[in-house]
Amino acid sequence: MRREYIITIIVILSVIYYVSGYRLTPLAAAHSNDKELKSAKLIDVFEDPNGKYYLFQNNKKEEYRTVRVARRLFGYTSNASTWVATSQDKVQTIGGMSFKDDKWQGTLFIVKNDDTDVDSIQIETDNEIVQKKVTQGDIVHFQLPYAKQIDHLNAKALNDKGEEIYYYGYESSYELNEIKWRPVR
Repeated sequence: MRREYIITIIVILSVIYYVSGYRLTPLAAAHSNDKELKSAKLIDVFEDPNGKYYLFQNNKKEEYRTVRVARRLFGYTSNASTWVATSQDKVQTIGGMSFKDDKWQGTLFIVKNDDTDVDSIQIETDNEIVQKKVTQGDIVHFQLPYAKQIDHLNAKALNDKGEEIYYYGYESSYELNEIKWRPVR
């Protein structure tokens, strides 16, 4: 009788654990965010002190998806994800998010470069300008320890002379249409 009682309690706790979104591994928690992520291609994993970010490419939905996974006392949960439609643009943002919760905050910004003229990508943080070298086909990411909207990073793609050839933003400050990498005119 006592053994059956213990087994019943374990089964009930396991069901509650699973239904609440907890998983035993970070990747399982990321997959729980969207059922189609199990068949999506895992592009990269980025870490911060509170958890991990998974970047997936889902060709079926024609999107990139960034999933944030947090470590909790009894496992891992995923409560945030963002998606970006794939495009044929030579420079494209393929992932990112800005978040803030009770204990942690951060920003992740991921860019893919397919332009041979682009030598580096730069963003402006609250304190400095951060610049990273890229070549054609590279994926570069920026992580900040505070929340900042990615459209406020003043991101730029520069050529080998340091000249701005793309900016990340809207077509004009009067038209808040699609945010993307746009050639400098």
